[in-house]
Amino acid sequence: MARERPLEIITLPNVLKARLGGMAPPSAAVTAAADAALATLKQEFKSWMAEEVARLNDARDRWAAIGDSAESRRVLAIAATHFQGAATGFEYPLPARIAASLADLCALPPAKTLPAKLVSAHLDAIRAIMRTGSREKTDPVGMALIAELEAQVAATA
Repeated sequence: MARERPLEIITLPNVLKARLGGMAPPSAAVTAAADAALATLKQEFKSWMAEEVARLNDARDRWAAIGDSAESRRVLAIAATHFQGAATGFEYPLPARIAASLADLCALPPAKTLPAKLVSAHLDAIRAIMRTGSREKTDPVGMALIAELEAQVAATA
């Protein structure tokens, strides 16, 4: 089937870029100042992550106290997802991946009861990795732990 009209490409102007007048790349001094500020903040990452671990633990305790309901799962899933985001942002990839696995576990159909031991195993793993301070994605012990947790979640589904 032949086209009756030729294809026409319309390029819209970038109004924002025109209004800003283009932006120059940051100077070396600005980049150095930003790096220094980030280095200062990095000293706080561990204490911030300890607070996130406490929040996740509180959500797990609430889940355990209330029982496996839609509401308690939602609270636990939100805490796990929030922890995952913080851990990713604060450069803790292994705990972030464990939290993602916990969020996947919470996403199981309501007909399936979440195994309390598996939920606790996720939190224990996060606490253990945070205690060691490992930030390497290739840590063999951490990777083995994550693989086992993810396999258990998959088997539960």
